[in-house]
Amino acid sequence: MKKNEYYKQHVLKYVENLNMSWLINKSLLITGVTGMIGSALADMLLLANQKYNLHLRIIGIGRSKNKADKLLDYEWYKHSDFTFIEQDIMQPLKENILGVDYIVHAASNAYPAVFKRYPVETMLANIIGTKNLLDLAIKENGKLLFVSSGEVYGECDCDVKCEDDYGYINSMELRSCYPNSKKAAETLCVSYGEEYDVDTVVVRLSHVYGPSFTNEDNRVVSEFIRLSKSGKNLILKSNGKTIRSYTYVLDACNGILIALEKGKNGEAYNIADENKAISIVDMAKIIAKIGNVKLNFELVDNKYIGQTSISKQIMCGKKLKRLGWNCSYQIKDGLIESFKCLDVN
Repeated sequence: MKKNEYYKQHVLKYVENLNMSWLINKSLLITGVTGMIGSALADMLLLANQKYNLHLRIIGIGRSKNKADKLLDYEWYKHSDFTFIEQDIMQPLKENILGVDYIVHAASNAYPAVFKRYPVETMLANIIGTKNLLDLAIKENGKLLFVSSGEVYGECDCDVKCEDDYGYINSMELRSCYPNSKKAAETLCVSYGEEYDVDTVVVRLSHVYGPSFTNEDNRVVSEFIRLSKSGKNLILKSNGKTIRSYTYVLDACNGILIALEKGKNGEAYNIADENKAISIVDMAKIIAKIGNVKLNFELVDNKYIGQTSISKQIMCGKKLKRLGWNCSYQIKDGLIESFKCLDVN
């Protein structure tokens, strides 16, 4: 799938309503810039840079230059103050990363197929990668935002999960490589803040969807958008009753920026709207209707496809809303925009 001209206008329209003045003449580093979150955030910032003449310098870090060339092949990257650095975040950072005011650590394996295949790398990107970036924040006297996940809440009795709620995660399950390493990285951020006076903030994403998903992303919503856009029927491999909070990718990136600007040192913020929760089967029905395809069921055992066993994951977003964030897109509207923003290759 390739993002089209409509996507550019869509992002430009979105950033019209955002206050970007705090980024004037600043420098911001994004890890995972070729991923779903990192690429969308870079798109927003670079287009805002053009629109408002912010003179914002953006450094993008990713593991593959070839992948970056394919994903970032848009004119707003070619004619802007954007620098890509090929870097595995688990390795010591290259010396040419200088003058950074803000760091957004969004580099992470984020979908089940990769958790199962690369559990060690999943953990180390979250823990060692975060440590490397915290050391950079000390050196540059910058503020670091760590992109975490609602999965850190584990299996919790509460209906709606707020920032001070915590449940059970089985540390002996392979699937726990993701939530447990996210939790460890959160604690590492707090520890660096206390011991080395580093300004850190954590955001916990709900399930994010939108047109910036990667070709490797096998999460159910991304896969269903890809299939439906191509005119192929959908197959749901469960009863679909699992309920999740969903956030459109541009709303998620806006939440990151608000937390980066206004978030309190050592605090965590959910990027979610408790009113934007839906079951997977209802989400699939919407996607099938938009794409005019059929939805079929093929039940399998979840343990073989690496899915979490948590049946309900609704997150409270009131803390971030108090900083000025709001979720602009209803789920159906965000899915419609996703279809409009993508062309079939």
